[in-house]
Amino acid sequence: MIDDAPLPLEAADAEALLEATLCPGDSGRSALAAPHRHWVAWAAALAARDEGIVARVRALSGPLEGEARRAILLALSRMGVTNPYFFSRQFAQVEAGGSLEALAMRPFDALGVQDATAYHYACIAISMLNGGYMCFRSHLGSLQQAGESDAAIDQAMRLASAIAALRQVGWADATLARLAEGDDRA
Repeated sequence: MIDDAPLPLEAADAEALLEATLCPGDSGRSALAAPHRHWVAWAAALAARDEGIVARVRALSGPLEGEARRAILLALSRMGVTNPYFFSRQFAQVEAGGSLEALAMRPFDALGVQDATAYHYACIAISMLNGGYMCFRSHLGSLQQAGESDAAIDQAMRLASAIAALRQVGWADATLARLAEGDDRA
């Protein structure tokens, strides 16, 4: 789904997963609380950097406002630094750095985040899309320590995965369409 291009038929499974995890309806089958679904969807959509996905999430989940907007932008900013940094630290044999302090990051308590659980859910969604596995594990641990159920965490991961899949198939479809029209830009 590149910007406003329609989704190809091949994206039907990802779209169904998005709707099932974000909008479970009145079935009572949602392990993930509605506010946390909202945060995960928005965090993943913004990390995907695709206006069409953002519009789809807005249509399904509503606008991103207030504290959720501030905290998700904060999470995007922090994960934008920590995801690649700590990923690279897995392979770098250096004795310096390797901490949030080395990155000039404020401690979590100093951020003023009002819903720490929702923030950690946003961070796992962003980390999934960014490939920030060390940060993913850290925020996953925070959710588990806060008592979040495995079912809720799994629903958040499926929701973020649906958005990642929509981004991937949308980009691929748009690229293949351009190539078919003779545009060599990939």
